[in-house]
This record gives sequence, structure tokens and C-alpha cells, in this order.
Amino acid sequence: KQEIENSFSYQTFPNNYNIVSIYLNSDVKLEKDKITVSSAENKFTSTLVKKYITPIEIKVDAIVDEITIYFKPAGLNYFIDDIASLFENDFSYFNPFSDYEAEMTKILLTRERNIQLELLEKYWISKLIQKDLTPVESWLSDINSTMSIEEIAEKNQISRQYLNKMFRKYVGKSPSEFRKVSKFRNSINQKNKNQNLIELLWMLTFMISLILSETSKNSPE
Repeated sequence: KQEIENSFSYQTFPNNYNIVSIYLNSDVKLEKDKITVSSAENKFTSTLVKKYITPIEIKVDAIVDEITIYFKPAGLNYFIDDIASLFENDFSYFNPFSDYEAEMTKILLTRERNIQLELLEKYWISKLIQKDLTPVESWLSDINSTMSIEEIAEKNQISRQYLNKMFRKYVGKSPSEFRKVSKFRNSINQKNKNQNLIELLWMLTFMISLILSETSKNSPE
């Protein structure tokens, strides 16, 4: 770890990945819409950021040993059986296996980067569960197309309600939420190519609409 004179903060905007972070000699505090990382001797912490659709503030009080892994949408299903329970909140502490802390600590203590990556890959491959997620992969492909949600459900010969239920179970958010975040990320990826005031205003409007949608969904009727 490395103490820093002045802490700093930044915002991370929504995406459709499941993000596993592993920290050594650190304390990670999870609050609503905020994650704070500070130093703590000999402490192991791991977090999972999953279905957030509004920005999260990351506050850094110390530079610590960290590994972050991005799992593609539905990717964690190949390693964890009951993943639906992990999607009950936007982010949480994460310790999925009995040997997880011990093995991740060994990997974090490995200073040779190539060896570290090999050990990390070997560990996660050892946890791989053989399962057929072809329908889920097909839904994800369709969501990234120009088809409407109704057309996707019809193509797959299921109801829209069933598609929504299964999408939340395996991906962690509804098809419409997933599509909105995907469009937002695509707009960010284009910002360096054609960034102007209109585009920035559009992005801001989009984020506001996401926040209002989430607020409305969580408000009592």
C-alpha cells in the first residue's frame, strides 16, 4: 500500500459488466452510491459491483494492492450456481468460495505480473461450471440488435414477462435497463471521435432519465 497526502474521488458510470475487485491491506466501505478505499494492515477485502444504473462515487484514501476483473454480462453464471441472489443490490462484499481469500491473497502477493495473471486464470478455470447458457447468450445478442423487446420475446417464443424475469435472474437487470446502459456506454466510446456540446447534453439527459426511472421504480405507489 501507499499512503497519499490528499484523498481523491471519481465517478464510475453504469456499464453492463459484473466487476470483481480484490484488495489487500485495505478497508473498503460500501455506502449508497459510494465506495471508499482506505488502508488497513493485513486485511483482505473483495467486492462485486453488478447491476448499478446510476453513477457510483469512488473515494480513494490510499493506494493499495488491487486486482479488478470484468466479467461479461452473464459471465459469472459459469462460475457461480445461485447468482440471482447476488443481484439483490448494486454492489456488495464478495467471497464466493471457501478458498477464495487464501488463493487471492497468494496471487496479490505475487510480484511478477505474468505469473500473477497465470495464477489468476488457473484459479478461475478451476471454478468453471459446465452449463448451457445458449438461450441467455442469444437474448444478449438480440438486445444489442435493433429489435424491440417484444420482437425479441416473439423470436424466442417466450412472453415479454418471462424474458424480463430470466434476464434479471441471469444478467441482473431488465432488458430495457441493459439496453439503455449499453447505448450510454456506446455514446461514451464515441466521445473522442465526435465530442461536442450537443452530445454532452444528450449524455447528461440520458443519465438523468436513468436516475429518474430508477427513482420512480423504487418509490412507493
